Amino acid sequence: EYDNKEYLSITDASLSPGFPLSSGAGGGGDFSITFWYKAESQGPVRALVSKNEDNSGGRNFQIRDNNGTLQWYNGYNNGTQYELIYSGLSLSPATWYYIGATFNNTTKAWKLRVWDDTASSVVLNASGTATNNISITDAPFAIGTFFINGATDYPVDGLIDEVVVFSDILTTGEIDQIRQGTYAEVT
Repeated sequence: EYDNKEYLSITDASLSPGFPLSSGAGGGGDFSITFWYKAESQGPVRALVSKNEDNSGGRNFQIRDNNGTLQWYNGYNNGTQYELIYSGLSLSPATWYYIGATFNNTTKAWKLRVWDDTASSVVLNASGTATNNISITDAPFAIGTFFINGATDYPVDGLIDEVVVFSDILTTGEIDQIRQGTYAEVT
């Protein structure tokens, strides 16, 4: 909650070894993340999900709502700089959106898919190739904020639900299946 600066976070050292973007054993930079988001108001930058310590070397990624515009940034150059991956979809307050993002750190291919639950339709199905590989740093993973020199900032005024993180690249169909509650892991 924006007024109370409520958020969830976990330090990099406490992440499971296979968690994507963890600085320990495992995180090779490939990741997929899906989640529901509904803004209660529009305002300044609000970090939805991030693995970010905004200092001289802690930037991995952040997906955020910047005054009603969905944005995605990846860190590069050992986490000292950001690359804007996507900016442009307008988000309306009081509307549930299902957001799915994937990044392949080998090919630098990214995908962003957004479902508008009020319209019952996909409102964004974008993809491309980043210029840079994503940096893997020891920044904390957070939902509803990101960190600046150890302190939280840019809290969300809204709701975030069902955050799911994968260490592989989901297909568009798999993103939709997670949203629909029909996804089943193949073993």
